[in-house]
Amino acid sequence: MLSGKGGAGSDMPGKRKSSVPLWVRIVLVVPLPVIALLIYRAGQNPRQGLFESQALSGLEVSAVLPVGVRLPVYLPQSGFRIADTLQFYTSENLYEKINGRDAAFFRFGFVSLSFASYSGAGDAFVDVYAYRLNRRENALGIYAAERADQRENISVVDAGYRSGGALCFYRGPYYVQVISTESSASVEAGVAEIVDSLCRLIPTPVGPLAALGRFPSAGRVENSDGYFPDNAFGTDFMGEIFTTQYRRGGATLLAFRHQSDSAQAMFERYREFLGQSADPQGTITIDRAPVYRYTDYGEKVWIFVIDDVFAGLTGQIMKDEGEQLIGELAAGIRLDAVEQ
Repeated sequence: MLSGKGGAGSDMPGKRKSSVPLWVRIVLVVPLPVIALLIYRAGQNPRQGLFESQALSGLEVSAVLPVGVRLPVYLPQSGFRIADTLQFYTSENLYEKINGRDAAFFRFGFVSLSFASYSGAGDAFVDVYAYRLNRRENALGIYAAERADQRENISVVDAGYRSGGALCFYRGPYYVQVISTESSASVEAGVAEIVDSLCRLIPTPVGPLAALGRFPSAGRVENSDGYFPDNAFGTDFMGEIFTTQYRRGGATLLAFRHQSDSAQAMFERYREFLGQSADPQGTITIDRAPVYRYTDYGEKVWIFVIDDVFAGLTGQIMKDEGEQLIGELAAGIRLDAVEQ
């Protein structure tokens, strides 16, 4: 038997009077409709800029993509259709798709992979790998690292080629591989439709990477650009290096450049590195810049620094051709400094 005041009703909780003054409650409640209205209006006019940065990739903001490309399910012109489902991979499970090669992609800022296998008439299949990298520069880097020596260049922005049964290109922050099982008219039509679809899905860059535009154009090898985010030329201290190739005097030369506040320090470290691992060949002056020359396992290396740009050449460098190309590189650096 329960005891206490109030008899049988004493086990029921009594109503407590709020200790919050009435005027405070009114102040707290009244603004709620106003806040709700502001949130609704903000939702109708989303803030721009969060996913539309052009700082690194220079992409148009009219068609910003999500992290992965949403590949088309059906290609009406060629009749190809996704054989299974669109597969999506991140850094957590990329090894499931390209085990043994995933480390190379991580070096270049891998973000995601969209994969689909398309089937056509008979046993025709076309596989599509669309890799998203974190920067447009890194898309160039992995594209160049995997680029075939024997290739047929194709006209696609930023750059692409065919080699065997593969068609590869990079565009903005994406590196794409389209791999077919056979060569036939229907497969070629399917590949062409896939590439066209991807070029529509991936926004067109507004222009070439600025660093690539600073290389001289004369004698430049088409579709030979590259980028090292780190560990360039066998070192653990050289990074953000852009490269391109030239044909001069019957030889193919690799030109490179790095621009930053650390250019002078990087140059000094590389000069010390070559002094220990290669044979010094003396110094010459070109366009007022001392050029340090070395022979390294049969390859020649010429390096120099002007202001905040560290640059050089590697390959079978002949004296006249080397001096001319270094002069063009140096002139371009000085001109760029004046224009800035």
